[in-house]
Amino acid sequence: MENTNSKKLSTKAKIINAAYLIFIVILACNMSNEVLSSFGIMNKKIESLNFGKAIYSIPDSLTLGKYEEINLIVTRGQVDKNLKKVNDVQKIEFATRIQANLVDPTGENFKIKSISTKEQSVNKLSATSWKFLVKPVKSGNSKLILIATIKYNDRIGENSKDVIIQEKHTFIRPCWYMTIYLFFQEYWQWIIAALFLPILFKLIDLKSKSKNGS
Repeated sequence: MENTNSKKLSTKAKIINAAYLIFIVILACNMSNEVLSSFGIMNKKIESLNFGKAIYSIPDSLTLGKYEEINLIVTRGQVDKNLKKVNDVQKIEFATRIQANLVDPTGENFKIKSISTKEQSVNKLSATSWKFLVKPVKSGNSKLILIATIKYNDRIGENSKDVIIQEKHTFIRPCWYMTIYLFFQEYWQWIIAALFLPILFKLIDLKSKSKNGS
């Protein structure tokens, strides 16, 4: 009788222990999910502290010989909806100092003027902007590259990293009077020579004939 009771108790104890173990496993899984999710939230918060937003737009087309403005804005705040409609937005590493450059890789297709300080201090409270005036001097498809140089301090000292914000081929719309002007600007010596050399030769010929006649 005692053996039967002890067997019943041991079976009951096993069931209780198994249920307890299952409960512990479920609890541990829930806790691990909470811990992992909290770490994910922390990582997102840390990432949000290290990154901002770059707002920019290189136009699909520009007009030959006409200056147009290209802007880059770096901010930690929310991006206005109207800016999003006409600009591209991407994540950018945030630093206390950023230098921006708009580059023509050939050095021959555009005239580029920076109308803001190239290297600027960047803070968390307000947006920082760079403005460039760009004038195409050749028609066709030409490439422009918008580069941000992130400057930071590490164990070695001050260091920097180039980030290509946008690399884009832009179609240059021809303009007939600018085409003529740019052609004359480039080949004016040959044009003058082609116009005046025949006249000069004619004058020399007339002078030699008058000498022979006299």
